[in-house]
Amino acid sequence: MIDAWNSQLIHGRPWMDGTSIAGSSAREHMVRLFSAYNYAIKSGIL
Repeated sequence: MIDAWNSQLIHGRPWMDGTSIAGSSAREHMVRLFSAYNYAIKSGIL
């Protein structure tokens, strides 16, 4: 699911009329998501 979401960010988002975002912005979103997952794992939430 995460890979599909990342691909949609780069190649076109259906919820935004098919527009995409810059690759650097998509990478930044992935970094933030990765950080949130790491925090949740370290905190025992996941």
